[in-house]
Amino acid sequence: MTERFKDAVWLPKAQSHYITVGGAGGIGSVVTFLLSRIEPQQIAIYDDDTVDTINLSNQLFCSRHVGLPKVSAVSSVCYDFSGYAKILLLQEKLTSTSTTSEVMFSCFDNMEARQTMFDLFVRDMDMYANQGVEPIFIDGRLTAEQFYIYVVTRDKVDRYKETLFPDSEAAMLPCGFKGTTHNSFMIASKMVAAYTNFCANL
Repeated sequence: MTERFKDAVWLPKAQSHYITVGGAGGIGSVVTFLLSRIEPQQIAIYDDDTVDTINLSNQLFCSRHVGLPKVSAVSSVCYDFSGYAKILLLQEKLTSTSTTSEVMFSCFDNMEARQTMFDLFVRDMDMYANQGVEPIFIDGRLTAEQFYIYVVTRDKVDRYKETLFPDSEAAMLPCGFKGTTHNSFMIASKMVAAYTNFCANL
């Protein structure tokens, strides 16, 4: 599936990576699909939720996926459209003891999970660096009409910490206006573009 961008300077580095995606919803389902087109060594995806009909409006699922674990549904999409099968399905919540990789995409819809994933990144970043692999943490935050992306390398850890806050301080949005399909695809595309830019600069 890489024929049209096989000469991209970033492709060999991206294909050498192991990637962890936290969350398989509006951001994570699309991020995982886009990453599958790059064909990395492996994508591990964490999510303990199942697909509901409400998810069809802004996540990369269709009616046949309703009732399935989100990680299984995402894996199915990646195989159907990319022929990519190297996805580790983790139908569970990410916790403080979870396994990570050198590339981490935070695609959660709450700050608590985001904080947990970031703590894992901080825990393991020097280990990966000592192995000669520069780690990166990419966090996407999404509303129906806006999105924010934070790209964190080892030298940006303290700056990123300033963006974290308790879920109790998050803005309450109307249930019927929490996400749109086009915004989910835009943030996922920009997050993957930030990652490939990182790989190019390595």
